[in-house]
Amino acid sequence: MKLSEYLDEAEISTNKFREILADENINISHVGVWKWLRGLSVPKGRHMAVIQKLTKDKVQAVDWLDG
Repeated sequence: MKLSEYLDEAEISTNKFREILADENINISHVGVWKWLRGLSVPKGRHMAVIQKLTKDKVQAVDWLDG
């Protein structure tokens, strides 16, 4: 599942998601998350692992790949 789909499904705003990430010691700008959501960049490996954990495996590393 793409991160954007997860956030929509879970009704989590971008700002709330950034707060959740900050609680995990990941400080990412609004623009950084925006780029992730639009496929313009991907999180670092450690960040992907945290996102996978936070989403209870709904967003996995393979989901960041196109195709």
